[in-house]
Amino acid sequence: MAAGRVTGGPRPAGAFARRGPAVFWGARGAAGYDRSTVTASSPWPLLAAVAVGFLAAVFVLRALRRARARGRLRRGKRAERLAERLLRRHGFVVLEREVEGRVELFVDGCPATFRVRADALVARGSEVYVAEFKAGEVAGRLSHRATRRQLVEYMVAFDVDHVLLVDVARRSIREVALARPPQWTRAPLFEP
Repeated sequence: MAAGRVTGGPRPAGAFARRGPAVFWGARGAAGYDRSTVTASSPWPLLAAVAVGFLAAVFVLRALRRARARGRLRRGKRAERLAERLLRRHGFVVLEREVEGRVELFVDGCPATFRVRADALVARGSEVYVAEFKAGEVAGRLSHRATRRQLVEYMVAFDVDHVLLVDVARRSIREVALARPPQWTRAPLFEP
């Protein structure tokens, strides 16, 4: 057996630092690449490529978000036109669009005012209504919790008894009113 050559068995100390062909580990090394061709290079080209890729992704995502917002706005405007046409066919007159009202609450004893905006103020005969237009499959239904809450908020903000829910998808107009509120009685907290 030649001195300095390892043919098997445990690897001698200092064999990792030895130059030249490694008989035990093979010429390509333990990682499977040729150590003689690996050179330390500057990390800046890689960092620049990552930064350019990140900026391109941000740009593309922003463009997609803007395109989606424009599409929603376009669909919303189209739904408003269809809703107004539907109201006119049923004898309503649009008095005002994008009507703003206020809800006044007391929060921790301090007054707070919140603005709400309805889609239209409409009239038929001597009755004036606040109208809310809904174009989605779910939002136009009274079974949708957010829609019900919005209509009740409009009744409070605009001090009206009836609100119109114009469902553009189903081409229907629903007149919504609150039932007479029940008379609440508070049960005593402690029995005497």
